[in-house]
Amino acid sequence: MPELPEVEFSRRLVQKSLAKKRISAVKVANDKIVCQVPAGRLKALKGRTVKQCRRWGKQLWFEMDKGPSPMFHLGMTGSFHVKGRNSLKYVRLKEDDPKTWPPKFWKVEFQMSDGTCFAMSDPRRFGRIGLSTSVWEEPCMAKMGFDPLLQMPRVEDFARQLARRSGDIKAVLLDQSFAAGVGNWVADEVLYQAAVHPQDVAKNLSPNAVKALHRTLRQVVKKACQVNADAKKFPRTWLFHYRWELEPFEGGLPADSTTWLELGPVEVKAPSLRMAKDVKSGFSPLEGAPPPTCPPCNGRRNEEKRQSDETIFK
Repeated sequence: MPELPEVEFSRRLVQKSLAKKRISAVKVANDKIVCQVPAGRLKALKGRTVKQCRRWGKQLWFEMDKGPSPMFHLGMTGSFHVKGRNSLKYVRLKEDDPKTWPPKFWKVEFQMSDGTCFAMSDPRRFGRIGLSTSVWEEPCMAKMGFDPLLQMPRVEDFARQLARRSGDIKAVLLDQSFAAGVGNWVADEVLYQAAVHPQDVAKNLSPNAVKALHRTLRQVVKKACQVNADAKKFPRTWLFHYRWELEPFEGGLPADSTTWLELGPVEVKAPSLRMAKDVKSGFSPLEGAPPPTCPPCNGRRNEEKRQSDETIFK
């Protein structure tokens, strides 16, 4: 599912390609699940000018010169496309050819007066397209929390918000009323970098843990956006690279400091999360420096060993 960095990539793609351009034609696919307003209302955008593309959390919308704003949510596998330009690349999904137009599974297409073509696609149909005359009053926007890229709160305010939450810290991070735009991979990465266990109760976190979470949330999101959500450019020490791997993750730390870790859909062999940094080597995952070497581990799962290691968390 696209999270804040991927959605920000989509926003920037549209901002660079469509800003200050007039829509000369609109095509709408026959999909009432994704397109939640009548096709005629979307086609009425013809002749309007896109002033800018805006984002908060995972919500996107085009600010127009007049009339309602088209709103978008990319769902699980939705993507923005601009003809001739590379679109969002999902892990384990075939990359779209920017020369193929319209893109497969397209839902709406805007043709601009200068010849630029924009489309949104969604193969799994969890995305949404709508119109709004008052974006910030929409139910999906009214209860949004802070955006870690656009409006990261001060650490004192961050701590106060956590102090009011009695749930597990990962569940809190995934709550869009707390941190808009954070999803599974960002939450897992932040917790790993901050050395905070995903099942720790939010309001019981130590001041140092809160500061670490605040710092790493800002840094992970900022770094991912700096490289336009291109996973190949993420620091190679990030947990992200091991989320879909079958081999256990050693993390560059001594083998005796590792244990099986389950983070929602992710199961990797990672440092015990009580070590944010290897004090011997000075290695810190966020710095992106080459990790120290450690003995190779067996890539095959040993169920008895895994169950034994999991007792650490009980």
